[in-house]
Amino acid sequence: MKKLSQLIPFVFLIIGINTNAQDIVWTGSSLNNDFFDEGNWKNSVTDVAPSSGTIDPNVVINLPLKINNVVNTITANGIIALGTGSLTIDFANLTATSFSGGNVSANEGAYIELSGSSPLTNSVTINFTSGLSWVKTLNNSARIISLASLPRFKVNGANSVYKTNLRLDNYYLKGCLIRPNLDSTTPLTVYDGENKQGDSALITVNTIHSGDLIANSMNNKIESFLLKKGYMVTIADEADGTGSSKNYIASESDLVINTLPKLLQNSISFIRVLPWNWVTKKGRNDSTLDLNTSWRYQWNHTESSTVNWEFAPMSWGHGTTTDTGIAGFIGKYGSPYIMSFNEPDDCDAQSGQYGFPGSPKLCDVDEAVKLHKNFMKTGMRIVSPGGREEAPKSGQWLNQFFDKAKAQNVRIDVIAVHWYDWGSNPTVNTNPTAQQVFDRFKLYLTTVHNLYGLPIWITEFNANPARSQAVNAGFLALALPYLESLEYIERYCWFPYNVGTHFYGWNDVTDKETDNIPSLVGTIYKNINNTTPTDSTPSVPEPTVDANNNLNLLTYPNIALNKTATANSSFSIDNLPAKAVDGSTTSTQWVANIGDTNGSNYTPLPAWIEVDLQGNYTIDSFRIIESSRAVKDFKFEVWDGSLNSGAGGWSTALNVIGNPSSPLTTFKNITPVTTTKVRVYITAHNSSSYIRMFELEVFGKLSETLDVKQFVKESFSLHPNPATNGILNIVGDEEVSSVVVYNTLGEKIDAPFENGKLFVDTLASGVYFLKINKKHTLKFIKK
Repeated sequence: MKKLSQLIPFVFLIIGINTNAQDIVWTGSSLNNDFFDEGNWKNSVTDVAPSSGTIDPNVVINLPLKINNVVNTITANGIIALGTGSLTIDFANLTATSFSGGNVSANEGAYIELSGSSPLTNSVTINFTSGLSWVKTLNNSARIISLASLPRFKVNGANSVYKTNLRLDNYYLKGCLIRPNLDSTTPLTVYDGENKQGDSALITVNTIHSGDLIANSMNNKIESFLLKKGYMVTIADEADGTGSSKNYIASESDLVINTLPKLLQNSISFIRVLPWNWVTKKGRNDSTLDLNTSWRYQWNHTESSTVNWEFAPMSWGHGTTTDTGIAGFIGKYGSPYIMSFNEPDDCDAQSGQYGFPGSPKLCDVDEAVKLHKNFMKTGMRIVSPGGREEAPKSGQWLNQFFDKAKAQNVRIDVIAVHWYDWGSNPTVNTNPTAQQVFDRFKLYLTTVHNLYGLPIWITEFNANPARSQAVNAGFLALALPYLESLEYIERYCWFPYNVGTHFYGWNDVTDKETDNIPSLVGTIYKNINNTTPTDSTPSVPEPTVDANNNLNLLTYPNIALNKTATANSSFSIDNLPAKAVDGSTTSTQWVANIGDTNGSNYTPLPAWIEVDLQGNYTIDSFRIIESSRAVKDFKFEVWDGSLNSGAGGWSTALNVIGNPSSPLTTFKNITPVTTTKVRVYITAHNSSSYIRMFELEVFGKLSETLDVKQFVKESFSLHPNPATNGILNIVGDEEVSSVVVYNTLGEKIDAPFENGKLFVDTLASGVYFLKINKKHTLKFIKK
């Protein structure tokens, strides 16, 4: 009995410990994803669901709740009132109205969205234990969170400090995204094989990773990656961020790139991951006006993002292209973009009139390209120079800049434009209708987009300072809904610094300046229309962005150029299919009449154009460039000689449905295939009358030439690289028995090799590839 009496307290002690350790874990057994359905929970020890009424909206929950590794989003339609309870979330998404009291642990992969106007009440505490987690408030801005809710948040148990260990990012106009600000956060995982296979490395945020400092010896080995949502990454094949490069965004969803573009496979030597910031299209210059905007810029790089808005820094001129200036951009908080020069096309004013001592003015296109190249070192998304109204047009300053930047591998992600309707002679034509001004504006934007095919920022625009508030307001009332509807318009910013365009004062009703009465323009700009106020739409609405920039990241040339082309129909002898493979992307074109029954050679759809490649080629992509509207539904077909019992036939390499009317350039990748002929078979077109195809480009290589997919850098090293003195030394773990040199087209180039030295003095400047011992491929640069 004595032994039993001694055992009883011990047994109760064990029971008490086990009871306290019992968590209520999410099972999802009710299959409805309802947080407040007790059937979705169970006791971790007893395996029994909680009693009805213990997990209800706005009813105190005194239970230790745990959610772990749940794929579907869990929804709490009401207030989660934790009382003395707690909630721990790992690798799960939760949407709720608000939290009230208790403690929430947001571990790795915990993504919480709160829709209530008072999302955090009664001293609730949220502790972040991982940079890969967040709390999103849909109706509390960053400013409101900073004023009222910062004490609610902790980071690894420490009090939160804005910009030190806690980020408050804009979530469009009315919301905020709260997350840790930790340089140890690793949003990017890179792999040395395609499809996230092979060795991997975790890449931290903010820091520039370059050359041999890339984790796990992944320099020049990366073939695929995973980027967690809420972040942006820029990668490049040169260690300083220049060369072939690309920017990717994971806004609302994780982004998986299973296969990198050809010129980035096994050649990445620069990586920078930055936190993304969610802003609307509408922006402003002034820092004091309440205009319902979530971003702004000025003609400087010195300001920073705040809880009120994202600041987009601008280089403005040549001075900030130095190493010191670039370091300043790299250190910016909350700015994933860098804006290039301001009106550099004007040699007598703005940034164009300046330059470094002994160097050309910035208005010199070659000088501007050379200095703009330095922006690539920031790892930020790059906006082009914003020239005057004529600058983007064909043959003008920005068009020349774009072409030379592309030729020199200098990246542009976004096109910036200014527009004041100067082409309409506004000092004479002072009182046009708003519709007339708007029609010219639409045509201008369409022309620019068709010319470049990139997103557009309109960083300055109005209906012209020579015109009245009434004309400007009428134009703005038409323009704003239109800009909000265009996918390719990322951002716009009205220029209000003259009487007819002011946001405040110079009101046409009072005919005098006032300090606090919005003008006609101000009222429309703030509300987007002058009837029912409307918020501006997201600048980048896509959950992920894997978009082309101005660079060609393909290894292969256009093998359709000047080859034999045929078609089922042509409009006239001046519009034969040969015009679509002659290299001209702006003048000559193949035209087919598919809808005008009164026109020449009317032939209804389907229509096709075929190119004989005149050889056995491996192709991996193609581009169709048109002049009025883009093709809608079509098949890209390749000739398969094995079909029809060896007689051959067409095989579909890619089937495209619903291709948009704009932009006029349609670029598509295909699974690499070897063929001798290709055909575009069109079953629907966005034009109801004519197909007008400037060019059909097909990218590939002779199937016998170098397979650049085999690039590796393991057994050998090259120095100096870039080679400047005519000799490239090759050192390796094994004896070098053979060296073959190829150019970027896969063509073999003669260069003598002897005793570990490759003599490259006869080679032209450019990028080359060495095939060593018939199995190892390395890249080098000849300067």
